Amino acid sequence: MKTCRLSCLALAAASLFAGHAQAQVDPNVHDLRQRNTVVGAIYVPEHPDPTRYVEHWYLFSAYVHPGAKNLVRTEIVPKAGKGFDSVQSFLKKMQARDPRGTYVEVWSQTHKR
Repeated sequence: MKTCRLSCLALAAASLFAGHAQAQVDPNVHDLRQRNTVVGAIYVPEHPDPTRYVEHWYLFSAYVHPGAKNLVRTEIVPKAGKGFDSVQSFLKKMQARDPRGTYVEVWSQTHKR
């Protein structure tokens, strides 16, 4: 499993959605979809401070990084039902589903100006 750390959600969102960035993802589990196929998941634990938190992304090996040469639409789709009890349980399930996937940790901090 590859591991990446990003310092802010804006960087990840900009690279994924090329102009359709969303500033925050609500707590729970979300699917990442490309071409009507689930290509990853996002787990956001409940957090006491909505201005500072961590998102845990797992990109399956079928995930295509959008860009000028890969004009693929990527959607975040909330999943219904109960999420995970911990980051460890999320990663265990994701790694079992696709051991060649990539784990991305996204740290988000909102500032008011």
